[in-house]
Amino acid sequence: MADYRRAVASDPTNYPAANDLGVLLADQGHAAAAVAALRIAVGAGPDYPLARFNLGVVLDREGVTHALESEGDRAQAIRMDPGLADNAPVPQFDNGTVITELDLARPPPPGWHFAVVER
Repeated sequence: MADYRRAVASDPTNYPAANDLGVLLADQGHAAAAVAALRIAVGAGPDYPLARFNLGVVLDREGVTHALESEGDRAQAIRMDPGLADNAPVPQFDNGTVITELDLARPPPPGWHFAVVER
């Protein structure tokens, strides 16, 4: 969890790291922190359906006062990725691979951030 926190702190556009942090927090019962992390992921990657799906799942667990927001997030995620309709309503990690083409022996170029990387 510390690695995900550091990744998001160093680059808030790293939406897969924010998503996975949210999943870990949700799994440990820290719903408010999970929602905050997942909102970072949704904000950084508005076209990233997994974070929106996970946000809807976590909000659903928070009860009826979050029902409309939960349904809206899950519905939007399913519109972006219809395959999510078949997923169980549990928070899910991003198991995708991202190729950044960065040389890890050197610092990233000035102004580089995760959001410029194509999945």
